[in-house]
Amino acid sequence: EELLRDDNNRVRANAAKLMYDIDVNLSIKVLKEMLENPSKRMRASAVWALGEISSEEALDLILTIKDEDDEIVRYNIINALGKVKSLQKFPISKIQLNQINDILKLSHI
Repeated sequence: EELLRDDNNRVRANAAKLMYDIDVNLSIKVLKEMLENPSKRMRASAVWALGEISSEEALDLILTIKDEDDEIVRYNIINALGKVKSLQKFPISKIQLNQINDILKLSHI
């Protein structure tokens, strides 16, 4: 749990990813805080971890920042959404699938 507060974005994201299997709520809380961080690296690492988790909660969080301006974070959003879509660990609603597809289509422009 100490690593969930680490100043290094990669350490914190990996800790949150691993914590997901132990305490979903804590993991999601940490990743949500990372998404709200002013550091683009912190946000990018959070999105990466959410893509690795590929759960319904992870998808919901990714979609909350779909309009991110930073290109590194956007790159990770696109990769994470592609992973969530391809792994299909849970039933994705038609609305969510349309949102994912819209974002992925825009990434090819």
